[in-house]
This record gives sequence, C-alpha cells and structure tokens, in this order.
Amino acid sequence: MDEVIIMSMRARTESSWRFLHSWCDDRNRLHGIIATYWDSGESCTVPHVMNHFPVIEGLRILYERFGEAVYRDKAVEFSDFLLDSYNNSSRLFENAWGDVPGKHTGPVHQSAAAGAILDLYALTGEERYLRVAVESLKSARHRWPGILLNGVGNQVLKHIQAIVKLKQLSPSDFLLFKSDIQEFKTQLDTLVRGVPGDGVLLDQSAYSCLQMTVYEAKCLHGLKALADVDVERNWAVSLMNKMVRGIIDTFYVGSGIFISHRDFTHGYAATLIRYIAGTLRRIPWADKGIWIENLRRYTLDTVFNPALNLAPVWLARMADLAYVLGEVRPYLKYDVSSVRDETIRNITAKQLAHGGVPNAGGPWMNGWSAWERLVCCTRWNAYVFRLFCGMSSEKPTLVSDDIEQCEWGDSFVSVRESQDEVYCRIEASGKEVRWSKPK
Repeated sequence: MDEVIIMSMRARTESSWRFLHSWCDDRNRLHGIIATYWDSGESCTVPHVMNHFPVIEGLRILYERFGEAVYRDKAVEFSDFLLDSYNNSSRLFENAWGDVPGKHTGPVHQSAAAGAILDLYALTGEERYLRVAVESLKSARHRWPGILLNGVGNQVLKHIQAIVKLKQLSPSDFLLFKSDIQEFKTQLDTLVRGVPGDGVLLDQSAYSCLQMTVYEAKCLHGLKALADVDVERNWAVSLMNKMVRGIIDTFYVGSGIFISHRDFTHGYAATLIRYIAGTLRRIPWADKGIWIENLRRYTLDTVFNPALNLAPVWLARMADLAYVLGEVRPYLKYDVSSVRDETIRNITAKQLAHGGVPNAGGPWMNGWSAWERLVCCTRWNAYVFRLFCGMSSEKPTLVSDDIEQCEWGDSFVSVRESQDEVYCRIEASGKEVRWSKPK
C-alpha cells in the first residue's frame, strides 16, 4: 500500500466520521438515503440497524488498537439505537426491514445487530448486552427454521459470525447454537459451485443461482469467525481460500474494480424450469426441496450459460470486501494484497471533500441517469468508516463538526450535499430529488 495512502488514513477516518455524523439525529440514530441493489428511496431516510453495526465495529477496532475510552464511549452511544429497536415481545430488532420500509426483516439484519451488541458486551462487560444478543439469536433461529435460516448463504454466515462470538464471550450460551453449525455447513456445501480457474463461489440462495460480489464478500466474515475459534476450522479455511480465488478470478476486472454479479441468462426455457421447480418445492420433501433445487441447477449447468452483469459497479460497498480481505489474509495460501490495495486506492480516490464515498463507480442497473449511483449512502459509507479505522496508524479525533457543502457529478447526474440536505438533478429529464437530513 502506498505510503501516502496509509499516512492519510487518520484524516480519512475523521472525514468519514464527520460525513456519517451529518446524518445523525440528536439521539445518535444514523439516518440515510436508501439505495440497495433491490430497492431505493426518494424520500425515506429513516435510521436502520444495518447503518449502525459497521460503525460500532469500527469504533471497537479503534478502542482495541489505541485504548482510548472515547472510542468505547462512542460505540456505546451508537448502540443505544439497537437496544431501543429491540422488541421484548418478539425478541427481534425492529428498524431492520429489508432494503425499504414495508419489506420483511431477515436473519442478516438480526445477526448484524446481535453481533454489534456482542461487541459492546466485550467492550463493557455489561450483562444487558449479552442477554439481548443471545435472545435475539435464539428468536431468529426459531423464526427461520428452514434451510439456511432464510435460504440465503450470506445471511446464515452472518448468523454464524454472531453466534461463534459467544464461544469466547459466553461458552454456555454458545452451546445452545453449536449443533446448528454442522447443519448449516451441510446446507452451505450444496450451494458451492466451481468457476473457471481454481476457485468456487456460493450460490447466494437455496432457490436461485445468483452469485454476487458483495454477498460473496459478506460470507467470508462468517468463515473467518469459524476459523478464529477453531470450529469447523479446516472446512472454513478451505472454503475461504477457494472463495477468495473465485471472487478475484470471476469478478475482478482490474484497477480496484469488481463487477456486480453472475447468474444464468433468463430466457423462456430457464424461466419455465424455475417455475416448475418452484411448484415442486411446495411438496413437503424430507430434505426441504434441496434435491429439486440441485436438479434445477444441474439442468441449468448443462443447458445454459452463465452471464456476468456489470451494473452496479459498487464503490463504497466494496469497502466491505477490502476490509475482509485484510481480515482473512492470515488464512490465505496466496497473496491478494495487490488486489486489495488497488480496491482501497479506488475507494480513497473517490472519497469526496465532505468525507462521503458515492455508491457506484459506473452505471446503475437502470443506466447512467440514476441518482442511486452518485449519492452517498450511510449504509455503505459505514463500511468505508470501518475500513479506514482498521488502517489508521494514528489515533483519529472523532469530532462532530458540520460538513462543508460539496458538489459533484457528471454529464448525467449532479449532486450537492450540505449539513442540512442532499440535492440531486437528473440532467436529461430535469428531475430533481431532495433529501432532508435530521436536524
């Protein structure tokens, strides 16, 4: 990594913090524009648990590295929203909807929140954090009893990442979940698919063949967690190595840029096969339909060709991949530092004067004239903050000064952001969108 990049990480961390804090209300609830792969919001900016957990992880990293109580105290402040979101009746976190309000919550939201709460227990020793985390993890397992909790590979691995933290923090509570890990391992093995080269990728759903860069990266966190606590270590390390190889060989195009995802082309025949398989899965099979799904995948592998999809070319969200590549590096059999360094350079080069990093470095899935690609979402910038925290060699000073107004854009979209609002204009149509920040 370039000397200038490393030496500037303290300043980048401080700038990222100020940007995120511009979206905080007076209760340290982190609001933000919603722009995921699946949904976007032109008005809703309400706080969400997924905005909070990487910030808490970043603050934990700073506290463990530098030992300054201020980092721990700020993590506690950010955790109040998670505790307030915990429903004592359902034993699940609210403010944890999928993508946009109205969509159901999922294991990934619950597990990310529980994992952050466990970090607070490790930092403070306060029993309330442990009890909330354990009860929410138990409730998630009860609510989603089927294949991979909710049928999604990265979601169950995020759940695994949270529960294995208990092995060191509360061994007796870990025993409540230990038997689940072997079951999840068996189910995950059915999703492993070879790709050109020596690597593999995980189909991200038990019921589809989607392989997506950002979700493959998210899986690595759970595998590393298993290796760290010596649970299913050989399997986790082996799969981790193969997946890193698959991610780089399949999705990386150079200069720190990863393409979006890989899936089979959906012509009439492929769609018909999908509907037939979906109908057959309704039969109460003993294996919950895995055999039917494997038959569908075999048919697709035999008859159809996989297609690579370029949009969106994630930018801020790639900070999660850059971070986890650094985390798994001790377990890898080969050096991926050059790819990681290029990814970090790409992210830092795009960090704006006000501290935020735009969502995408290329087109969105519906084209260049999409506001989603250039706005700075707090959810993905929380990943940027955590990455910078992990790379800062000097103690950052985290102050809540107002950000200065910043303008950026291109021939398709122009954006202006201040402490009070974000303004976006679509040049071709003249459409204007505004988001107010919390006061």
